[in-house]
Amino acid sequence: MRLSFINNGYQLSWLIFGIGCGLSQSLMSLGSTLLCLWFFYFYLQPSLRARLTRVENYSIVLMLTYLVLSFAKLWSELPFFQAMDRASSLPLFLLIFLPLLKPFSAEQMWPVLKWTFFCYMINVFYAGYQYFGWQIEGAGFFKNPIFFAYNVFPAFLFIGLFVRFQGVFLKTYKIPLVALVLFLGVAFSNNRMTLALSALLLGYCYLPRLFARWRWRGVVLAVVGAVSLFSILYYSNPWLNDKIVRSSWGLRGPSIQARLVAWKYNLELFIDNPFFGVGYRLNGINTAELVDLQKYWRPGYDIFAHSVFIQSLAESGIVGFLLFFASLFCLAKGRFFLQRFFLFMGLVGLTENFLHNSKPFSAFLFFTAMGVAISNLSFNQQRIDKHRL
Repeated sequence: MRLSFINNGYQLSWLIFGIGCGLSQSLMSLGSTLLCLWFFYFYLQPSLRARLTRVENYSIVLMLTYLVLSFAKLWSELPFFQAMDRASSLPLFLLIFLPLLKPFSAEQMWPVLKWTFFCYMINVFYAGYQYFGWQIEGAGFFKNPIFFAYNVFPAFLFIGLFVRFQGVFLKTYKIPLVALVLFLGVAFSNNRMTLALSALLLGYCYLPRLFARWRWRGVVLAVVGAVSLFSILYYSNPWLNDKIVRSSWGLRGPSIQARLVAWKYNLELFIDNPFFGVGYRLNGINTAELVDLQKYWRPGYDIFAHSVFIQSLAESGIVGFLLFFASLFCLAKGRFFLQRFFLFMGLVGLTENFLHNSKPFSAFLFFTAMGVAISNLSFNQQRIDKHRL
């Protein structure tokens, strides 16, 4: 009875979190809080920690060390309650390790993924209504199209890699349909980086399957379909035209100029604080104080580095940077699915910081954890097949 209660509560927490990632800020917050509690509950049980491999233990210990140093740095810089407010999202990084302590069975994971993707599709349909009906950039229920793009992209990346490495392709109409809707979600946002990487992902994940199934005929049809879709999007909404024109300006484009300013500012912070940085989320550019930067951003907002890597260097220094990314490296070691997931998210992270807004951050955490769970299922199946042979 107790085990059933734990399993059901654990699955329900992931379900709430996944639905929240696709649809609702409040459910997102509730689910992530419940999952943090589950992590500490499971991690304090020696029998569950004993299941971890040495590399998995290293991964968790490195992340815990990063979190402790981040908390300590904040408490040394700010009053206690301000430090706690800044650090409120730090424990969420632990969610990606939960499937190591409490692995999913396929029966537990598929309903979570099914309802998560269903909610994502609702959000994308609303973004499509905004794009075609209101003639604005699609943002779904998240108001900001950039946050929407970086929320949808991990979902599209996950399902693309699932097709690529789990051997699932067109066995049911549902998988390609969901993938197409998620790709449209990225396109509706008019975000150039995620759209370019999504197009690359389509080629990487789907063209080999199409070629194996239908040879060159399938590849040609896919390319023609992609070009036709882009043409429809281009001629149906002026925002995309404007983005393409601004992209043609190269380094003179306003978004590039703003990023260069943010990168320069944060690299200077890193040079001044090379070992431990300035503190988690203490590197934001406040344009109310830095008046000369108001031409790049509206005042009243903290602008963080538009790069995961430069952000990490500025706020955590070289010590925190190495701890954080070494933890992810250890987690991905031996997990080919997760390695490719991190590769594409790292490319996205070159020009955008998706770890400091709850919508893209939560999506990254959810689909990273699902990537760990998928890898665990793959490992188990490989062990079974090897034993049968």
